[in-house]
Amino acid sequence: MRTRVGAILLFLSVAFGPSRFALAEIDVVGLTAEQIQADFALGKYNASQLLEAYIKRIEKYEPTYNAFISNQFDKARAKAAEIDVVLATTGSKGPLYGVPVVIKDNMDWQGEVTTNGYFGFSSAKGGIDVIPSQNSSVVSRLEEAGAVIVGKTNLPDFARSGSNTLSSGFGQTFNGYGLDAGKTFLPGGSSGGTATAVNLSMAALGLGTETGGSIQNPSSAQGLVGIKPTFGLVPIDGIFPLNATFRDVAGPMAKSVYDAAATLDILAGPTGKDYRTLDAIGNLPGASYTSFLSSTSLNGARIGTYEPIWNVALEPEVASSYASAMSTIEGLGATLDGTVFEGTDWLTLFNNPPGAAGNVFKYDINQYLSQLGPTTPFNSIESFNALAGFPMGQGANPTNVINAINNSFPGDIFENPTVQALQLWQEDVLELFTSIMDANDLDALIYPFAFRPLPEIGPTAIGATTVNEINVAGVPVITIPVGKYASGAPFHLVVVGRAKWTEPEIISYGYAIEKAFDGRFEPNAVPEASTLVLMTVAGLILVGLRVVKRRVA
Repeated sequence: MRTRVGAILLFLSVAFGPSRFALAEIDVVGLTAEQIQADFALGKYNASQLLEAYIKRIEKYEPTYNAFISNQFDKARAKAAEIDVVLATTGSKGPLYGVPVVIKDNMDWQGEVTTNGYFGFSSAKGGIDVIPSQNSSVVSRLEEAGAVIVGKTNLPDFARSGSNTLSSGFGQTFNGYGLDAGKTFLPGGSSGGTATAVNLSMAALGLGTETGGSIQNPSSAQGLVGIKPTFGLVPIDGIFPLNATFRDVAGPMAKSVYDAAATLDILAGPTGKDYRTLDAIGNLPGASYTSFLSSTSLNGARIGTYEPIWNVALEPEVASSYASAMSTIEGLGATLDGTVFEGTDWLTLFNNPPGAAGNVFKYDINQYLSQLGPTTPFNSIESFNALAGFPMGQGANPTNVINAINNSFPGDIFENPTVQALQLWQEDVLELFTSIMDANDLDALIYPFAFRPLPEIGPTAIGATTVNEINVAGVPVITIPVGKYASGAPFHLVVVGRAKWTEPEIISYGYAIEKAFDGRFEPNAVPEASTLVLMTVAGLILVGLRVVKRRVA
């Protein structure tokens, strides 16, 4: 009987779906996955109707903001139609069931081009298509959870910029904030396309990757909750690497702590496809990450506050905003300590690595290329070079890819004494960090994300306070929007875990901060950017394109 009912419902969803029903407009601005599930339960709309509302918004704003490299609307529509049958018969199967999401275009999605932001990996741009024969684990886990992937988002070539998202093949992505006021704020990188798509409600949430700030930077630039997980918690197989050996992670970027935590539940955990995740065995929480959400979690917590030993003194507006925010956090019952790292060996150790961790770049790329399968006509840097007729990285933006490949360690990196020394050094960094936290009985650090307000597109970087140090240590971080600068850009705090695998704690503290501040604000999106606004970055983009043409010629 149930099969017959399902067939009837499927017929009705196709014959009288969103294109035939005169439904009230679905306002997707600000929608979270949590609210979508509540709306599904009340029958306000189904997955197909919701998807069409998101597609309509993408078609309206994508020409201006350039968040996407590609969309897969037909595939998304087929997925949503399947989900509608289940919603109508048994109800939702989880927090992302039927929820429109985006993925960064360095993540493999079987049969779809993975450009990594580089024109050389797209035949449409004069390169050679990278088409994976299988999904990355994170994409498989999204699909198994019923998420509806609507497209792949822009990134700087090879994910090699943390501040801006300007791709050699796919152009400049703009921040969702500011264009309405004539400002071209940095969108963040390298997950800037995901940040813009989510910030502008062209998807409910998305996935990013990080090596040195690429989840934190764009999340903080665009008013999002981003989780940079513990190294090894979330698999990174099938993701084009920047530094897979030591630092690469993947994580959620969302509009709420609940959504980010619910997505992490889906992404986290070991797999035989990624040896790095074997460390996660025994280190996962015994319950959902969402079960740790508590608005009173900061009561009794001991929190370390920002010390200039990490970077530089905070600029005045940041210092004022931070002092006010920490006063509120202290009012929630937290004890603050701002004299933790001064006088320790922290900077001495961190600033003296035994070599350059980035010199595993070539090895990591070849490992990735070797698993693409027969749908891609090359499986190594060398075979790409021979087929393309130019070296991998030529014409990339930023322009340092070729040098990074050429300066990489040769052969099997794990037999390289410098790599072995780097592994020991990274363990020492983590051990020292954890020992300092323990010695001061700290539960977490809460810092301003950046020491300066968000700059506009240009030569000035975002100015993160702690990104590289935290990424070397491998501990988790969550970004939380708590306010707005005078410029109209968002002000963010980051909660840094006291050790690896402390996602439950930072998520809990992040939720308490979110509830205390309600700091996220929706952007005033413009469907067509004015000529004046675009002219402020036209010179930058033209310079980038000229560099590409010269290098490809």
